[in-house]
Amino acid sequence: MNKLINKFFDDISPLFIIGFLVISSFVVNINAADEGTEVESVTIIGTKDDVKDLPGTGTVITNADLQKAMDTDIHKILSAVPGVYFRTEDGYGLRPNISIRGTSIDRSAKVTLMEDGILIAPAPYTSSSAYYFPTTGRINSVEVLKGPSSISQGPSTIGGAINLISTPIPEVNSGRFVQEIGENGMMRTHAYYGMNSGNLGALIEVHEHQTDGFDSIANVGGDTGFDKSDVMLKARYEAGNHSVTLKMVEVDESSDQSYVGLSQQSFMANPRKRYGMTQYDVMNNDGDQMSLTYAGSFNNFDVVASTWSNDYHRDWFKVDKANNSKTGGVSNSINGVIEAANSGNAIAQGILDDQFVDQPKITAAEIEEYWIKGTWYFNKRLGELKYRLLAITPVAKEVGQDDGELIPLCWIWYPDARKVLNDAKVFNTRNSSKPISYDNMLNSRRFSAMIYKEENVYEDREVKNYIKEDALKQLLESERIKNVILDYELDMWNN
Repeated sequence: MNKLINKFFDDISPLFIIGFLVISSFVVNINAADEGTEVESVTIIGTKDDVKDLPGTGTVITNADLQKAMDTDIHKILSAVPGVYFRTEDGYGLRPNISIRGTSIDRSAKVTLMEDGILIAPAPYTSSSAYYFPTTGRINSVEVLKGPSSISQGPSTIGGAINLISTPIPEVNSGRFVQEIGENGMMRTHAYYGMNSGNLGALIEVHEHQTDGFDSIANVGGDTGFDKSDVMLKARYEAGNHSVTLKMVEVDESSDQSYVGLSQQSFMANPRKRYGMTQYDVMNNDGDQMSLTYAGSFNNFDVVASTWSNDYHRDWFKVDKANNSKTGGVSNSINGVIEAANSGNAIAQGILDDQFVDQPKITAAEIEEYWIKGTWYFNKRLGELKYRLLAITPVAKEVGQDDGELIPLCWIWYPDARKVLNDAKVFNTRNSSKPISYDNMLNSRRFSAMIYKEENVYEDREVKNYIKEDALKQLLESERIKNVILDYELDMWNN
């Protein structure tokens, strides 16, 4: 919970905070005896009695129904609504695939999704497929519209419309706290507190939901669940038959989900298995939503006007898209191997089961060189040319090959490796009684090396790319580059 609150106040916009403080000050100073008339502005159907007046069909899932179901999966909540179909994707309802009256089910593309009557898709008019979906665990009730009644609700109402209604501002100061713990490392925290004083009311709500997931990653292990945080702030001002409601939502989610499936043989053996390479699959997204709604009742008509913004960011690494080239018309991606296994290829199935995967260990004996990357800069305060180390990597020949080109194994950000290098000592050939650390040796450049690459020169180039198959000339070019760099310092004082 502390992590969630800290992130909320670190990332939230200044406008969010200022608006909350201003509204809070009004709540404190308003005359509690000044009574207003509440104007409902977030529902489409309103109550179950209003359903009969709709030109189409509609269903209201009340808060009592949700409390009875005790579920946060929108698929399971909607399963009792006639004409609504769905296909589960992650098992938790984070990214629903909803169909109404037989429309396309992928990403609920033909169904308008709303929260409090506001469109929730990041791009509802150009790409209605909703990667973002409200946290169902904090939803107070749900409205489902089918037929002509849904036409007015948005651009993608071929199937219908679904309106999720958030927790309302209470009539009296009150709150709720729910803590749930379950299997697979599941934890859910839901808390809110609302205030109502005269013409002003406010509500703050926090929802944190996380789990390790119910699938298992073969050989390597790891989580297959998610961690989703949701913070909502709502404030309302009422004056007679008029009201203005400000609502702000901040969402942060990290999901270890994968688009890689299983071969038929693997599925029959263990449907809850995931292949080892899917450990790298991860989806990170965050979003900020803000809406301002005016509702007014006049003599002969009612007016509801809303303006909103939705800022959503998604970063999804999908291992099924890695190496998606083709050899001989067959895809080299993991999906290509699965397809081959389903066609009866025993070797492909063996690869998926790690039967033909050699996993040799690389020891220090295989490391032939170390490459370092750094930058030269002029320290104006000291009046000296300095060198800053940026990264280091061990270099070895490809595993299983005695001959061939040396390749870097992994680049390590030097500040992260510095503590280890500082603790490890190097034998000092000049003074055996006083060893030095690897960090000291590297930063003082007490080693023999050759410059093999210049960055930001002719779009970055290695020496061997323009001086080919001549080791002596390559070494001389390295020394020339060193002298050019060192001459910079002298030139600064002489010119």
